[in-house]
Amino acid sequence: MTDKDFILVGQGLAGTLLAHFLKAAGKSILIIDHPKGNAASQVAAGIINPVTGRRFVKSWMIETLLPFAKSTYQTIEKQLGIHIYHEKNILRALANPKEENDWLARATEPGYTAYLAENAEPGNYRSHLYPLYAFGETLGCAQVDLPLLIAAYRTAFKANDEYVEEFFDHNALKADVDGITYRQWKASGLIFCEGFGMKTNPLFKNLPMRGDKGQVLEVHIPEAGFEKMFKDQVFIVPKAGGQYWIGATYEPRFEDEHPTTAGRAFLQQQLSACLQLPFEVMAHKAAIRPTVKDRRPLLGTHPDFPRVHLFNGLGTKGTSLAPYWAQHMADYLEGKLEIDPQVAIGRFQGDFP
Repeated sequence: MTDKDFILVGQGLAGTLLAHFLKAAGKSILIIDHPKGNAASQVAAGIINPVTGRRFVKSWMIETLLPFAKSTYQTIEKQLGIHIYHEKNILRALANPKEENDWLARATEPGYTAYLAENAEPGNYRSHLYPLYAFGETLGCAQVDLPLLIAAYRTAFKANDEYVEEFFDHNALKADVDGITYRQWKASGLIFCEGFGMKTNPLFKNLPMRGDKGQVLEVHIPEAGFEKMFKDQVFIVPKAGGQYWIGATYEPRFEDEHPTTAGRAFLQQQLSACLQLPFEVMAHKAAIRPTVKDRRPLLGTHPDFPRVHLFNGLGTKGTSLAPYWAQHMADYLEGKLEIDPQVAIGRFQGDFP
């Protein structure tokens, strides 16, 4: 038997960052994962956006989440020798006088001046988009290269014999009050970080994870030269070499996780409606976001198996949520704190098998 402090199932953004904080606390880990190219963390743009929605409202806990996320991702950059955290403001399309007035009014409210620019600077967007009534600009935004983060950490995990590539077999799991046994490994605890895969987990599948399908395009726009992100009906997110991420659809009802012809047509139509330049579609992808009905993460311990835990439900704002709540979960596993009731799975007490 090989002993570990913790076994983590899944190495998307949730599993990667939880492993990061557990290792920083001196804990030994083992990750069991079967990588998927269409996992949510592989398809998402990795946007951190402090102000969202049609009413231009600050994201939940953003004053705490934003600096913690920046610090975490920059620490990982230094640790792994990669560049993943890209500070980029978001330009927002304002379609009419009411939207502009609402934006300007919000910008004067206490707590918003750090996030909403007094004057937007659209740069190349002004000449390459069809005319807009006005632009707003959100400050303090960033785009995190999640695929690079996950791939670089996977390489590090493998180098330290901390990674096993396989589908998790629930029939091989033995859990009691003394600890966890899975195949040849023993651990003091096991944490499921499976994203939407939780819906097939016999221990946690009844928790109210809704799931939203998102489809995206990766396009080449060689003449654009955009540096900031742009949000209208879809996002335009600059990447390297004239490549841009376009998305995403929000589909609470879906048949499967695969891209569809209708999804591609919608995204191309929305991009063509705002962009005057020609573009070439390089890839069309889809994934299921692990969203929860109250839009809060899922952290906690199974009521019948005290050594089996869950860290999931990061949803559409996972890039900003994941660092803070991964640290919170690590502290909980070390016995340093109780889980915040806002995210504790105990808020859904009646949803266990």
